[in-house]
Amino acid sequence: MNRVPMRTCVACRSKKEQKDLIRVYADMSTKSGRGAYLCCDEACLKKAKKTGAFNRALRCEVPEDVYRYLEEEIAERK
Repeated sequence: MNRVPMRTCVACRSKKEQKDLIRVYADMSTKSGRGAYLCCDEACLKKAKKTGAFNRALRCEVPEDVYRYLEEEIAERK
């Protein structure tokens, strides 16, 4: 049997399958390197933005356009 990769959401800290989460990269232009995962839920996005979870996880300042991209991605997946 194959193992299913599990990842943790930076906002709610719940473990889910990797395919069910959105990956955010420290450098969104290359989509490689340090990354963090977020549930496909608007409440998790709001919590991550409010608490600065992405800034801590990615060890850099996350620009506002990344949050707009995540809002669009969440709306598209629903």
